[in-house]
Amino acid sequence: MPDTPPEPDPREEVDALRQQLDESRRTIAALERRQQIDELLAESEPIDREAARLLTEAAVMAMDEPDIELAVQDLRRHKPWLFRPRVAAGSAMPARVEPPTDAAEEAASRAAATGDRRDLLRYLRLRRNPTR
Repeated sequence: MPDTPPEPDPREEVDALRQQLDESRRTIAALERRQQIDELLAESEPIDREAARLLTEAAVMAMDEPDIELAVQDLRRHKPWLFRPRVAAGSAMPARVEPPTDAAEEAASRAAATGDRRDLLRYLRLRRNPTR
């Protein structure tokens, strides 16, 4: 008589299917969370999206009640170097630069003539702040 494999226990099959279903649900939840994080980060303009995503995911996982929007806002507030600076409306143009004063012109001439770094720095300071 040939050996026939034992019939599988229906309970074991149901348990295995439940585990697969639970794993699928966790995967779907993680993918949805990642998509929401990516959407919110795109609005915040991160310089390094992957680093920002990982930090946001870690923050969300540490929360008692996960709030992705709050995590992104918190990340932007505590690690602003990860994001491009926001330009306020109407301020896309650089601030008006005053023409150099006589002192700045003299400092520029001296810096050009001597080539000394100290003279150049003095000129740059005067140009930046002409009241000095």
